[in-house]
Amino acid sequence: MVRTGTGAGHGGLAPDYHRAQRVVFRANVVGRDFVTLWLIADPS
Repeated sequence: MVRTGTGAGHGGLAPDYHRAQRVVFRANVVGRDFVTLWLIADPS
């Protein structure tokens, strides 16, 4: 991926791209917490 810093030349794409990054990041954090809790709660 090319990073432009200011998003110049990408008009309406940059906000959607950054929003998608936040959603993916949040999903990764939630997924990691879920896996951690599952491992802790696993009786084996």
